[in-house]
Amino acid sequence: MSDKLGGKQIGTLVHTIAASNGALILDSVPNQKMNTLGPLFRRSIPDNTAIFTDSGYPWLSVYRNHRMVNHTAHSKDKRHRWARNRWSKDGVHVQYAEGNHRVIKQAFSSYGYIKPQYSQLYLNEFCFYRNLKVFGLDALVAKWREKIGVVEIEGSSDLETAKKSKNSDSGVSRGISSKHSANPSTHFHFLADVSNPVRIVKNKYEQENKVLQFFHSEVAKRKYQPPSLQDRKTKSDYTNESYIKDNIHILSKPKYSLLRNAIIENDEFWSRTEFKHYKRYSEKKYNHYAKLIWDNISNSVLSPLSLILYQHRIPHSSAYRIIRIWEKYEIIKLSEGKFKPYIDLSKNYLLKRKFTELPNLLYSKSIIK
Repeated sequence: MSDKLGGKQIGTLVHTIAASNGALILDSVPNQKMNTLGPLFRRSIPDNTAIFTDSGYPWLSVYRNHRMVNHTAHSKDKRHRWARNRWSKDGVHVQYAEGNHRVIKQAFSSYGYIKPQYSQLYLNEFCFYRNLKVFGLDALVAKWREKIGVVEIEGSSDLETAKKSKNSDSGVSRGISSKHSANPSTHFHFLADVSNPVRIVKNKYEQENKVLQFFHSEVAKRKYQPPSLQDRKTKSDYTNESYIKDNIHILSKPKYSLLRNAIIENDEFWSRTEFKHYKRYSEKKYNHYAKLIWDNISNSVLSPLSLILYQHRIPHSSAYRIIRIWEKYEIIKLSEGKFKPYIDLSKNYLLKRKFTELPNLLYSKSIIK
């Protein structure tokens, strides 16, 4: 639900990453923002992977092989509303993910309704059965053995050595050998750590209660917790504590004295409580625009501002105010180029970073003079 309606999550929003060989990754997410979806890509996909998405991922520039297809492309012919290539253009499409959407909806329709907090557990189960066909049971079992610390050793002599090393480390070990092998010399022995010895408990209800508590504790670790409305509205990185620590050698130079004063002014603004809510809202809006522009410019080549404004629908007046402040504090290099913009602009700026990280600054008229 939107913030005006209380911000409560009713349904489940699923982010899908599907590969051409059938592998599938599903995550339950609260929104489709960059800070939410970006870590999912970084956690699951290598940097050199070719990624095809729709036009909702313009910020995915960290992957050089990223291509997008515009599903809302309109036809140049006035007789038709939509373009013919809006689903696939130059070999770029997202049909691997779209094809899984139908299967997911059909599979989850049997439940009727699930709570959003348990949605990730259902998605993990669906991904397991789907990826079981792709990777095979042997690969998944081997990965799980590696995760829980099971050691696979060939031969009986190595078994005794491993038992001694295990006993010296953890105190208790358990060996399991295969009796169905044709060649006795190629028996495989699996050693796993046992933290507590197995004992017979007289009171079976007490044992069942322990198992039930263990189950609930494990489920609680894997539950998906949607962020509250207050968590979505608050942000903790408007100050520059970490930025000052990482760039203290640069900020100590005399030519960046104005930037040091601006950083101090910004931190004082966010630490004081007498400022009205609309002033803080204005600063959050400018910081959002500044982050979009900063993420789309490079520290090696000049980037056209007009292209960034066209792709992200940033107001020109807000963008010009931001880059003037950046130029004043000498954190970018600004020049006017001959790049032909998509739309007619009064100024055609080219930008290049001087810093690798953007400091949090104040941009609104009510504060900056």
